[in-house]
Amino acid sequence: MKIYINYRTDSRTMASATIVLEDGEEFRCELQLSEEDAERASTDYVFAQSLLNSAKMAALQPNPIAVMPGPSSSTSSTTSSADDTDTAFKWPHAAILLLVETYRRFEDDLSSGKMSQKKVWEKIAAVMREQGHVVTGPQCMSKFNGMKRTYKAVSDHNSKSGNNPRSWPYFDLLQSLLGERPFMEPLSIASSSSPSTRMRCASGSSLQNKADGEPSTEAKKKRRLDEPLCQLQTAILESRRVAEEGKNRRHQEKIAKADLLMQKMDEFLKKL
Repeated sequence: MKIYINYRTDSRTMASATIVLEDGEEFRCELQLSEEDAERASTDYVFAQSLLNSAKMAALQPNPIAVMPGPSSSTSSTTSSADDTDTAFKWPHAAILLLVETYRRFEDDLSSGKMSQKKVWEKIAAVMREQGHVVTGPQCMSKFNGMKRTYKAVSDHNSKSGNNPRSWPYFDLLQSLLGERPFMEPLSIASSSSPSTRMRCASGSSLQNKADGEPSTEAKKKRRLDEPLCQLQTAILESRRVAEEGKNRRHQEKIAKADLLMQKMDEFLKKL
């Protein structure tokens, strides 16, 4: 395996080093990494090999599913306007699920202002790379912002009377995260056992089933491969629901304790 590193500062991608990996055969990839990761790749053969293997896997992955076409052109224009930083990595279903869950973990850091947006997205990208998805902070930010726009477009479309319902495989996942945000109207979180969730839970090209006839062997194999990812997406939704319920319960407990304290203070003051 050959490694070439070119250190530079790119104002568009915020990357500080470009690394080229070759496997000695026919595969060659160019990655944009932080200086720290680039230095590690030049000295740590195992790390460099994992980057190369991840790049090979990403090159073989199909494109993720976009919003199903409908009468309105607003959604299709949204999904096709991805930034240039997003074109270097083809996002498989598993990477998208991990991105959403990692965003949820760092959500407070993004909104608190204690840490720059750039640093938080680099932390998110570091988690993605640990799981074998070779992405940068700007790529993660671009992908997630695009998903937010798609989510809003689908939600706006479905909220208008007379429109045919439009589906998107990550709608429930984004709704559990963004459904109560100021830029969205309040939406009810769908149950993980509802028909719509089961439909959206199908990943990749398995969303459209044959209308008639017995599924082919290839379709059955694809379904078996999709089941673990479907279960992961359902688990993320359930985890988010439980977390929200816990937050509401703790809030109610605090109110109850405050009311009890005020009641005792009133009783004490009456005795004076």
